[in-house]
Amino acid sequence: MTYTKLVPRLRLIFLFCLFNHFAQGQIPQIGQELHRLSLTKDSIGIVNSLNRLGTLYRSRNADSCFYYGLSAKRIASRLHYLQGQKDADQVLSYALFKRGLYAESLDLLAKTLPYYQKSNNAEQIIRIYLDRIEVLNKGISDGKEIKSLLQKAIQTGKDLKTDSIMSEVYISYCNRNPNITTDSINYYLSKSWEIANRHKDERMLIYVRLWQARLLILAKKKQEALPLIKQLISDSRRIGSSNLEINALFLMTGYYDDKPKIALDYFYQAHKVAQKGGDKFLELYILNNALEVANQLGDKDQIDQCPS
Repeated sequence: MTYTKLVPRLRLIFLFCLFNHFAQGQIPQIGQELHRLSLTKDSIGIVNSLNRLGTLYRSRNADSCFYYGLSAKRIASRLHYLQGQKDADQVLSYALFKRGLYAESLDLLAKTLPYYQKSNNAEQIIRIYLDRIEVLNKGISDGKEIKSLLQKAIQTGKDLKTDSIMSEVYISYCNRNPNITTDSINYYLSKSWEIANRHKDERMLIYVRLWQARLLILAKKKQEALPLIKQLISDSRRIGSSNLEINALFLMTGYYDDKPKIALDYFYQAHKVAQKGGDKFLELYILNNALEVANQLGDKDQIDQCPS
């Protein structure tokens, strides 16, 4: 397999895009939430704050996500605070996924869904559908179940009072439909952009731009894509999202598909970001791609330099 055949895999890197629904930059929000937690005396309020922190850390650090989710679950269980327990389970299911524990993650999501269905919490139901889609995409399920979940997410979105999460749903619809046409992709990207822009959701606006850069690369318009990708790397670092940064670095590997040594360096950069974030799932994914390129180089020294 030649390295140039890796370019279509740019679609695959979006498999971890859709986990963390919050607007604006992540780092300021974390600081604000930590300050709020330090002032909170009410036990229920502490649980809710811990769960919000766990959610905010989903795209930044899997270990921190797990820590805050577990802390919230322990206190909520002691208080018999059911909503706090279920919110914590949703945070923990994501952390389990990132640690490669796919079956455990799916099991926890399955146990959490009925609570949100009973309480008619449409946004949390959609969040579980999106999370299940990403876990199932790891080869545990065929495309039929994923497509069914996407359809359920779109249908459930009709009952939302605020539609901000639908920006993610439309991106996921593009990511998880291998036969989707370019016209359809542009249609759903437009819908995602409109919602994200209306809610000032910078994170999702960056995801849409990632897709636009990917389309430019696949259309052989690399010179148009390069400044966009560079800006995406900068913006991702500015808002503190390791997921976004890794996606942007992966786009650079596609840009340099004809210069594998340069592409390999971007794979290594992405691997370091995943390592720092405690993301075992992404570490393995990136490493497998890096090793494939290193093998194409036929240079033992390059292969030995691959992170482990």
